[in-house]
Amino acid sequence: MLKRIASFALSLLMMMSVVAFSTVSTSAAAARGPIKNNGTNGIYIDILGYPYTNYASIPNWGQWAYTTSGCAWFASSRVKELTGKGSNIYSGYSWYYNQYASLGFSRGSTIRAKALACFENHVTVVERVDGDVVTISEGGVQGSANAQYGHCHITTTSVAALQAGNSQTGAFYGYVYLGVSVDNEPLTKPTISTDKPSYQMGDTVNVSWPASSPNSPISHYWIHIVTPSNATLVSQRLDNITSYSFTVSEEGQYYIAVSATPVGSQAGEGSVTDTVYLTVEKSAGKPVLNAKGGTSVSATTFSWDKTENTNAYMLSVKKTNGTFSTVYEINKNLTSYLLVLSAGEYTAVLSAYSPSGAVTDSDEISFTVNPAVDIQGGWIYSDTLPADVTSARYEIQRKHTFEKVSSEDLGNGWTKGEFVETKLENKGEPYWSEIELSTSDTRVLLNYIYYHYCGGSNGNNANFTSTSEYPHYDSLPKDNVVELSVHNDYDDARYKYYHLAWKTGGDAYCSSGVSCDGAYGAHGNRTYYWYKSSQYQDKVKADYYSYTSTGDWTSAVEPGAAQVTYRYRAKDSSGLMLGDANLDNKVNVKDATEIQKYLASLITLGDDGKLCADADLDSKVSIKDATAIQKYLVGLMSADSKIGAYI
Repeated sequence: MLKRIASFALSLLMMMSVVAFSTVSTSAAAARGPIKNNGTNGIYIDILGYPYTNYASIPNWGQWAYTTSGCAWFASSRVKELTGKGSNIYSGYSWYYNQYASLGFSRGSTIRAKALACFENHVTVVERVDGDVVTISEGGVQGSANAQYGHCHITTTSVAALQAGNSQTGAFYGYVYLGVSVDNEPLTKPTISTDKPSYQMGDTVNVSWPASSPNSPISHYWIHIVTPSNATLVSQRLDNITSYSFTVSEEGQYYIAVSATPVGSQAGEGSVTDTVYLTVEKSAGKPVLNAKGGTSVSATTFSWDKTENTNAYMLSVKKTNGTFSTVYEINKNLTSYLLVLSAGEYTAVLSAYSPSGAVTDSDEISFTVNPAVDIQGGWIYSDTLPADVTSARYEIQRKHTFEKVSSEDLGNGWTKGEFVETKLENKGEPYWSEIELSTSDTRVLLNYIYYHYCGGSNGNNANFTSTSEYPHYDSLPKDNVVELSVHNDYDDARYKYYHLAWKTGGDAYCSSGVSCDGAYGAHGNRTYYWYKSSQYQDKVKADYYSYTSTGDWTSAVEPGAAQVTYRYRAKDSSGLMLGDANLDNKVNVKDATEIQKYLASLITLGDDGKLCADADLDSKVSIKDATAIQKYLVGLMSADSKIGAYI
């Protein structure tokens, strides 16, 4: 530790003879020895060699070398040994506030290896930083037992303990960074990483690299970015920053270089650099998706125009009620796709993938898949009524399903369903009681009032029942008063009486013209004690269930139905069914075969057969009709197909 010598002591020293001074120096030299704990954590220091012995000869401060006041001598010698800079001895104060800049060093408050920890009365050397374990070397170590080591040692401490200081070191100022790395530990290379391997124009690129080790101190970083057109996009110094973001706007390869510059570097000497190239490609074109909803047995058709720079498509289909969601991979050469989906409301998005895997999504679209129609005996059955089916051309019938929730069985025609809830319902009428009753789920308090009976000559007395002595009934609404106290009646403890006060202030007395009409004798304030009469309602628990009732087919529209099923058929039907080429009153694979035989001239068809065989309604019988019937049979026809309907 650097001693502060009082002016009187300095004057006394100056008056001492050369012999006396030589005696001190000889004593210090005799105390020289190897540094204590040499080799700790790989740190070796020879305090008996250059520059330590040379600095011991520097006037004024060198005389304290190898003594309990030799911290400045040791630290300045160590700086010379590590950096080759300096030719004088400086205190911790001088290093931190003056000399660091003159030698090209920097300073700060963050601990780093190969730095001076500067205090008000002391200076020490930070050799290594391994997490919270700090290896330091220093001179001026107190204690006679350390004389054999020249009062110098290498030891370990924690960051907090080092910076806390003590009464001998004085206040901690900060660190002076010497700009060299730990022995045999090279400067950390800023290995560059990006958030993804390739980008599309308009993307934001996030570049990052690992922070330097405390034992390999970095002054700053420098980032340099060049565009595919060889223009410099960025050339910037970054202090205490290990990431950078920028937006790409050109197709091709961007060049990125990040350099780490060591502390104390002049003009970038000793810097290490990492470089990387990243590819920016043209985005896949945005697809425009269309959908034509089918039925639960016929396909829904998705279509789009081919997009540029596209390697594949992904079709995402989701049912709006959340019960179905899936993704289909589609070849890049396709511009349509067929799916058979269950009835319901859907949304869909088509994603175009570029060769590198970048995605461009279409806008989300909505579509409906209708229930399949069921044809029986000329009737077409459906859960919905098509817009073109009107009473002008069709006979339309409805089957109505009603729903109710009830705690009682609804009788014939109603089907009991799932449990819905339990309710508490009134049992009987509300009733009053002058005795307060306990309440629960099955008995609730509705209301209460205050009352008593009094008479003309009863003084301040009142009663809970009417007698010849107490004939007059008085009452007060609860909203005008507050209860001050409650008591048991002397005659019957089941009855409670209350001391009441008006909410506006003052006791709530029974008084003529206030709570009493004076019919049994006019009186002034008589008593403020009142009984309570409470109104209750009994409750009973009732379990509620859902019930449904479905009626017969009718042409009437019955309001209030929860669900309506439809059936319809063409008016004035010929009795012929579209697609029924063999006229057996049903459509099956035999009809497709019948058409093929007819086209091969193996059979003939009559007029009715030809009319029914024209399944695609193009006024002629062709192979297209046989194909249409086959699609109908496997559910691939659109919802508006009339195959199977009477014509």
